[in-house]
Amino acid sequence: MMLQPSAEKENNRNKDNKEKSPMWKSETDSVESELSDAKRAVRDLTLKIEESNSRAKLQRKPKWRQEEEEEAGTSLRSEDDRYEKVMKELEHVKRELEKLKLDMARVLKEKRHAEREAKESNSKRSNLSASIVLMKKEIQELGEEQALVELARIEAVKEWEAIEAQRVEEANRYKTQVEENERTRDLQITLSDIHLLETELNMAKEMDKRTEAMSRNQEGSPLNTITEELEAAKRELASIKGEGFNFMASMDIIRKELKHVREETARLEKAEQKRELTVQNLNSKILRAKARLEALTASESKNNTVAANLSITLAQLRAETEKAKKEKDVVDEEIENMKGEIDKTEFEIDLEEEKLVAAMEELKAIKSSESETLGNLRKLINTTVEAREMASINSSIITITDFEYNYLTGKAGGAKELADKKIAAAEAWVEALKANEREILMKFEIKQREIRDLSIEVEEEEEEDVAEEDRSSRQTKIGAKVMASSRKSVYRVGNMGTARRVRSQKFRSPASRYTPKSASLKSETVMPKLKKLFNNAAMGEGMI
Repeated sequence: MMLQPSAEKENNRNKDNKEKSPMWKSETDSVESELSDAKRAVRDLTLKIEESNSRAKLQRKPKWRQEEEEEAGTSLRSEDDRYEKVMKELEHVKRELEKLKLDMARVLKEKRHAEREAKESNSKRSNLSASIVLMKKEIQELGEEQALVELARIEAVKEWEAIEAQRVEEANRYKTQVEENERTRDLQITLSDIHLLETELNMAKEMDKRTEAMSRNQEGSPLNTITEELEAAKRELASIKGEGFNFMASMDIIRKELKHVREETARLEKAEQKRELTVQNLNSKILRAKARLEALTASESKNNTVAANLSITLAQLRAETEKAKKEKDVVDEEIENMKGEIDKTEFEIDLEEEKLVAAMEELKAIKSSESETLGNLRKLINTTVEAREMASINSSIITITDFEYNYLTGKAGGAKELADKKIAAAEAWVEALKANEREILMKFEIKQREIRDLSIEVEEEEEEDVAEEDRSSRQTKIGAKVMASSRKSVYRVGNMGTARRVRSQKFRSPASRYTPKSASLKSETVMPKLKKLFNNAAMGEGMI
């Protein structure tokens, strides 16, 4: 990725900062001790100057000399005040540098947190893709099982239709057999009735014949009549016996037919019961297959919804990664721009430091020349004062020439103007440093505001991602439970753990990618220069 070299550089810089932090502390302590020594030396010098002024007043020095020394003392006090102001400004700049170092450490921490969140989002995306692949495989297996269940249902329906047709055919055949048996029984009953009617008719005919014969043979012997009656009775008995045998034979035939009909009905009832049992079994199988098919369709629909949700979350994660990459590119550009600005400001600071060093060198040269001239002037003044004191022992008035008066006043005025110019230059340099510092603080406040806004947005997006992940995890758990209940198998879904998001994969702010140059590296060049300058200034003041 694009940020790996820059991240390594930033880590190396951070390590250098950590390694050089004790040196920085020791150096700051030494500089502060030297500054305190310089302040103490300045205070001692001011006390000595005040003592010399008081002594000069006691010795009744000339008025113009007292005024000159008072002006020199005021100029020294003003320079001391300005020196203290400059030291306060330096302390303020040091405090601001400490604050900037702390802010940069916090920004680096946020950057590491954002990178860790990006890694978590990548692992979450890989887990989601693996779970989607497993869900697709499960859906394919469920589709195959559904096809097998559908084929089994079709075969069961065909078998049930065949059994139903066979049952209808058996019922029709049984019905025709029963109807035939009823018709045969009715026919036998009618035949038996016909035989009875025929026998009765024959008996009636014989009775008529007998009555006719009796009427004709009334006059015959009683023996013949008796014998005839006996024979007629025998014949009638024989005919009745024959009819009884015929009736018994027909009854045996009817019993056999009834027995055969009962056996046939029992067999048909058993077959009917068997068919009913098979039909009930098929109905139960069909109901179970329907319930399983409904469960499979419900689980398939839930799996489809879960897969759709997973695909949506995957698309969101891909969009978030693309957005994070774009933000990363933007942040890289901002980092490059900020590095360029930092290099530019450091170059400007170096130029200002060089100018300051040159000005301090010039000030040193001027102070050395002033000290030489002042030394010569003191010698000349001492000689003239001694001469005039010797000359004016008896008089209280000291006379000097116009040239000396003009020379002394002009020299003091020139020195005052030169000191004012130097003070104005130092104040301008301090103002430039303040303006540069204000500009840096404004940029830092803008970056802090951007960090706060982006952190608020990231928190809101993280809350939304966490809520959506909770919903998706609940849906996946429900889908897994449904599949486990339908297939009696456990399906392990990949870790849907928190991004606790995600999100993201969001970066806190553009400033989180920015790692400034180490302040300790800069202090290595700045602090010795300032130390040298203040030592030179202290030496110059001591020479004065």
